[in-house]
Amino acid sequence: RKSPKIPKVPRPNRALMVFDCVKKGIGEFIQATHEDIAQLMENESATSTAQGRLHETDKQIKAAERYLKRLEFHLAKVDELHDCYLLNQQLREGARNMARAFSATSSQSR
Repeated sequence: RKSPKIPKVPRPNRALMVFDCVKKGIGEFIQATHEDIAQLMENESATSTAQGRLHETDKQIKAAERYLKRLEFHLAKVDELHDCYLLNQQLREGARNMARAFSATSSQSR
């Protein structure tokens, strides 16, 4: 069963809201990951010098740092996509305004 067709009309306000929500969510994940790394580093310095615990904590810190880099990469990609969307929106508005102006002048000259 097919879902009802949704007309392909640009909804810039909705798109901008989605961009903002995604950026906010990724930013919150980045903040939480920073806090996790700080907590792991604090625990690492506070724990005993048992070699196994230090190695396990070090692995957790490195994994969290890799995750943090991935989140920052995705945030940069979302920002880049947002900028491209805004540029295309401006181009679309410009083309729409040119079409209106052309149709208005062509109807006046007749």
